[in-house]
Amino acid sequence: MADVVRVRRDEYIRKKTIKVKVGTWNVAALPGTHKDLGAWFVGGLGVKGLTQNLSGLSTSSTSSYSSDSEVEPIEEQEARFSVKGTTLPQHDTPAVAHGSEVDLYVLGLQEVIDISSMTEAVKPYTDPNPGRRWKHAIKKALPSGYKKVAEEQLLGLLLLIYASPQVKHEISSVDTTHVGTGLMGYLGNKGAVSARILLGGTTRMMFVNCHLAAGADSNALSRRIWDTNQILNRTQFIPVGGEYVYDSERAEYINEEDIAFWFGDLNYRLDDIPGEDVRRLLLLHARNEYDVLNRSKRRIESELGRMQAGPQESITIPREDPDADNPAFVSAAEPSLDPENDPASLHTTLKSLLTHDQLSAQQRMRKAFYEGWHEGEINFLPTYKYDVGSVAMFDSGEKKRSPSWCDRILYRTRLDYEQYKLRARHEAEARRKDEDMKRRGLDDAASQEDVLFDYNPEADGGDDSDYQEDFNGNTHGTEHPRMMSTAEHPVILEEYISHQRVLSSDHKPLTAVFDVTYDSVDHQLKARVHDQVTRDFDRAENEARPSVTLVLD
Repeated sequence: MADVVRVRRDEYIRKKTIKVKVGTWNVAALPGTHKDLGAWFVGGLGVKGLTQNLSGLSTSSTSSYSSDSEVEPIEEQEARFSVKGTTLPQHDTPAVAHGSEVDLYVLGLQEVIDISSMTEAVKPYTDPNPGRRWKHAIKKALPSGYKKVAEEQLLGLLLLIYASPQVKHEISSVDTTHVGTGLMGYLGNKGAVSARILLGGTTRMMFVNCHLAAGADSNALSRRIWDTNQILNRTQFIPVGGEYVYDSERAEYINEEDIAFWFGDLNYRLDDIPGEDVRRLLLLHARNEYDVLNRSKRRIESELGRMQAGPQESITIPREDPDADNPAFVSAAEPSLDPENDPASLHTTLKSLLTHDQLSAQQRMRKAFYEGWHEGEINFLPTYKYDVGSVAMFDSGEKKRSPSWCDRILYRTRLDYEQYKLRARHEAEARRKDEDMKRRGLDDAASQEDVLFDYNPEADGGDDSDYQEDFNGNTHGTEHPRMMSTAEHPVILEEYISHQRVLSSDHKPLTAVFDVTYDSVDHQLKARVHDQVTRDFDRAENEARPSVTLVLD
């Protein structure tokens, strides 16, 4: 009977779309960071000013939020920096979706405690006290009626999920878990905390907040890949029911969900480029955003003066004073170039640096996050490492770490994953054919002249069209029984941006806003369909009963 009811699912399934906001931040166990949480994560603040001027507000061409407010100048914001209050600029207004506009808030924090402490790392339990200040801060910032639906902590890793009054009743089958990959391969100073929820009775959503191995050398990179594989293989959830009946005899793993978000301090760095050159190049851009008499600008100038040019140094500091004899000076009256076409713009600089990004390289080489995972376009400064209390001063300490996009937010749907598997099957089949030809000695050009190959364009295909991504809900005849059937791609990225003007950590927080479309079961309509199916079965059973006629003489 259940199968018959599912056949009629179109009669009781309704499409719904919600707005999901994912945030990630490494707070470096620093005091006062929790006081900034509500303002940037829920309030959508801390984006305007330097970040807006340097790298734009949104992934889309337009933004529905005003950007002409008189935000506190950077120099004044930095001058009043204190751990006793919020570090965000005064008179700021929201730059991204905020407040009650968001239906599901998903927050991933790293280093809420000092994970470098051996005492903390070897504790047989996770101290919940540090997480309380964060829960209090976000609860205070959220609009009335929002409910915490999931929570998981592993030492310094903390995952919190809150749902709006309209969505919280749609959520069921919540399960959370954690995987430690740190010291000795299992302690919690590195690893992931994860949550799985069932949305609308049909759609499994998974959230992974991770902190992978640190370091810029090749060994650290290999360890990050190992950490990722451990999280993939060891993360398990309790099976759920809902619209689909899953196997209750075994656990559920990553790759079995309908929609997934993976975020946190992934710790990927920049390869094959000197860190000092990266710092110098970005500081050259950042200093122009400060007032000429600003203390931070003078610090940057001093830092640039101390930096030694490398053997391939080609960067020159442009003159700032208007001078008719200075061809590098451009009058304010002259039209500026489009940042995408301006070789001196920060946009161009970021694109050139991102070609050295380890995560992108690992995806291309299919070593990590290659199975259908997506990331929004990066139009913001590296999120690490800054001087605490500074908007744009990259690490001026002894180590002078190279700026990197350590903090990331990735996402994937079941459709993305199925399409990846389809492409992988095509490629494996092509490799098998090539190997078979080599075994038969057909790889030699001379011998191939005497061979006539059978070719069926419908079966063999002549281009990549057989496995190109198709966001219309089908996978070229390989329909999965639990694949979402949304007419459009079920996850649309609206915003992907860093909150540059948060000063309380050496990492900048990162947010991504998504529109998520899913199938929601209308339980009243489903009950009505169930009753109709039951009556139909009863009627069919009654009609099928044998009848006996007695004839009396």
